[in-house]
Amino acid sequence: MKKAFDGGEYKKYTKKEQVLLKREMDRLERMYGGLVTLKGLPKVVFIVDPTREITAMREATARSIPVVAVVDSNGDPAGIARVIPANDDALKSVVMIVLSITAAVEKGLKLAKAKEAK
Repeated sequence: MKKAFDGGEYKKYTKKEQVLLKREMDRLERMYGGLVTLKGLPKVVFIVDPTREITAMREATARSIPVVAVVDSNGDPAGIARVIPANDDALKSVVMIVLSITAAVEKGLKLAKAKEAK
């Protein structure tokens, strides 16, 4: 859609239709923009609230991708490879966990690159 819009293929539509198409493109970019750069399936999926993100859980399970999730007392840990028991509703708790996971992933990527360089 981006290429077609930039290439001028949508000029044949009315201004109102062009605005609606642009809004749809923006919505799709917001929701799925990060997936455009993926070259393959992820090795692991991190989910903050598996109760709310049931679709992500199902998709990861269907593709046999391990799931790491923050599970509250109202969540079901079945199907989750690594459970992080914590309050997934409290913002401070979620921020702390996500920052820790991010730092660990970055450290692991640096170590992997260092080993690869040897």
